[in-house]
Amino acid sequence: MYARLSAATRALSTASGALLLLAGTAIAGPPVHSVRGHGIYALVPPAPIQQVTINASVDEDGVIEGSLAVWPGWDDTADAGWTWVIRIDSLTVTPPSAFVVGTIVFDNRFPEQYIGVQISFLVTDNGNGASDPADLLNGVPILGGNFKVN
Repeated sequence: MYARLSAATRALSTASGALLLLAGTAIAGPPVHSVRGHGIYALVPPAPIQQVTINASVDEDGVIEGSLAVWPGWDDTADAGWTWVIRIDSLTVTPPSAFVVGTIVFDNRFPEQYIGVQISFLVTDNGNGASDPADLLNGVPILGGNFKVN
């Protein structure tokens, strides 16, 4: 059934997920540490390609603010537009790495299977220069994108 959805319906679903990202932020003081960026990666080739966007920070009182979104399975046209929005439950930053743990609060394809599932990412910022190695997600080099951890 999902494969028959129109492009407009898929775009609207993805936009709805993005709006949930904005609605899920907390009020916090100035950030002490943060992780921000977007990466495209494959878990273990030829696993599905996934995209991850993280925009999270923690203030001096430990208040976490931000959002995390995942677009799983992008090597299959049937998965186009599949979106997870993740509430950030904890953020530990020790530059150049950040460990983010969250709970899936929105899934536009299989909500009964994924909402409530905990997910985590270890992000390693290896710089952004042309001669720097690729940043890592869970120890796997990203295929594209960049993360900034500070």
